[in-house]
Amino acid sequence: SAAINEEIERATALREEAQAILAKYQKKQRESLKEAEEIVQKANLEARRITKEAEQNVEAALKKRMKLAVEKIEQAERQALQEVQARVIDVTVAATRQIIESKLTATTRDELVRAAADDLQGKLH
Repeated sequence: SAAINEEIERATALREEAQAILAKYQKKQRESLKEAEEIVQKANLEARRITKEAEQNVEAALKKRMKLAVEKIEQAERQALQEVQARVIDVTVAATRQIIESKLTATTRDELVRAAADDLQGKLH
């Protein structure tokens, strides 16, 4: 009976020790789950931040490309307009020269040159 009591006490002590160890591991498991949840939460926040940053970078890059494209288009338009204006001037000068040459006689040309020379001399003195 003393041996039985000793066995019962030893079994009780082992049971209490096992329960303490179980409680300790259950507490560690809860802490680990909480830590894992915090890690997942932080990872989600970081993923959202990275996604937002990437979206902003893409948006900025698109705006920059759009601006460059608009500038190239505007430059091409200006260049085309200058080329058209230059061509209009060339055609106008050629047409004017042709009209003047066809309408003026040698005598009229000489008179115009003399009048221009006199006018120029008058302005120079």
